[in-house]
Parts: sequence; C-alpha cells; structure tokens
Amino acid sequence: MAQSRAISVGIAKDEKTPAIVDILQNIDPTFHAVPHLSAPNVAANYINGANYRVEILTDNRGPEPDRPVLLPALRTHALPLRFLDYLLLDATPAAVLWDGGVLLNAPMPDDMQSTSLS
Repeated sequence: MAQSRAISVGIAKDEKTPAIVDILQNIDPTFHAVPHLSAPNVAANYINGANYRVEILTDNRGPEPDRPVLLPALRTHALPLRFLDYLLLDATPAAVLWDGGVLLNAPMPDDMQSTSLS
C-alpha cells in the first residue's frame, strides 16, 4: 500500500482513517506489526499468521532516510522509496480479478502516459 507523504500530512485530523494495524486486525486478528530494524518502536510492515505481509510505502523526498517516516493520515509509518512518486502521480482506477473483484489505483501504463501528454 502506498500514499504520498504530502497527502498524508495535508489531511485534516478529523479525516484520518483508523490505524492500519486496527483495520488489518479487523480483517484477520493474527495481523501484527513488524518492528523496523533501525527503530524497534516503529513499524511499516504488518504480517499475519499465514505470512501474508502488508508493506506501507511512501515517496522519498531528499536524502535517503535510514528509517521509516510517519504518515499521519494512515496512523502508521511508511518505508520511503525513491521514484515512487512517479508511480503515484498518474494513478488510474483498476480492478484485481479475484473473487468478486478488488478495486484499486494502479500506476498508469507507460504507453498511456506518453499519449496523454501529447
């Protein structure tokens, strides 16, 4: 799961979601936070009893950080990845063909990006 840091910081306090770990535990009570190696009180990964992992990602701004950064709107930390902002920039609605379908935002395919700019 990914969210831009600028969006997370800009969301009003009353518009924030419940903590990610609470949402995941409502789906599967075995989900728990995985502490980050450089900061044991910080988690940007969650795993359940079946070893299904959810990683929280965000765009990287400035020098490479050595630890996760806080995303206030999601009430969790995220791992900053360089160039993730390019994937988040022109996201398009999509569906995962599983069970009844899962709606999500996916990166715009490269050939569609070049045609939409001209």
